[in-house]
Amino acid sequence: ASGTTITYTPEADSRVSQSFPDTNYGAQSNLLISGANGSAQTAYIRFTVSGISGSVQSVKLRVFCTTNGTVDGPGVYLAENAWIEKGTGGVTWNTQPALLSGVLDNTGAIGTNIWVEYDVTALVTGDGTYTFNLLGDGDDGLTFSSREGTASPQLVVTLEP
Repeated sequence: ASGTTITYTPEADSRVSQSFPDTNYGAQSNLLISGANGSAQTAYIRFTVSGISGSVQSVKLRVFCTTNGTVDGPGVYLAENAWIEKGTGGVTWNTQPALLSGVLDNTGAIGTNIWVEYDVTALVTGDGTYTFNLLGDGDDGLTFSSREGTASPQLVVTLEP
């Protein structure tokens, strides 16, 4: 049986691009991800979780693939929280936060116009701030909606009944 479900929207998200290492993309409506050698792109999504009382049963990071599905979806990692979404000091390839974990979950093929879920239960145990990095495995790239887009990422926390 499942308990109460709380859905959080991101407080910040952005992508960074190896090809444009000093450019900030924090105001864009999409998060492009690709593992292509020399032109990699990766995304960061930060959530502040509050109001958790009791034990966490499961936590899912949900992102919506708008276009450019992939044969090998990205993995999700925990990253440092100290980064700025946009504006002065906005995150770039050269200033991106460090990863704090190995891969938490990974996907295979991803179609378009579909929600993709990553299990991040192991890291979200209660209130706090969490940054997730989506790091491309393949070089075909894909596009997720950002918080400025039509289908903002979500962090869905289900509590024990």
